[in-house]
Amino acid sequence: MRNKLAVIADEEQQHQEQQGYQDPLSVFIYALKAPETRRQWPRRLKIFFDFLKLEEPIEQQARQFLMKTKQDFQWAQHNLFRFMVFQQERVKQGKISGPTRGHGGGWFPSTPFILS
Repeated sequence: MRNKLAVIADEEQQHQEQQGYQDPLSVFIYALKAPETRRQWPRRLKIFFDFLKLEEPIEQQARQFLMKTKQDFQWAQHNLFRFMVFQQERVKQGKISGPTRGHGGGWFPSTPFILS
């Protein structure tokens, strides 16, 4: 059975496509339930998109990421892995704090959803 968030995201995407536009950032944010999660994720995505050197603003970055991912899924996987290694190195260097027990650090548990 499909994930509830995926169904919601698909419904929102269909609605937006019927309206003649597609905004992947809105679809992603719409699929998040918790208000605190909705508050945090645009900032986190922006950090990831900036790491990829995508053109600003964040809405344009999200469209570029989606377009590139559709063209070459391995590109997305490769860059996501690079970003995770980059963040892990920052934890080792003490530049950022690591994941807290039971929370996964906030980045990595959601990465499959970003790519879906």
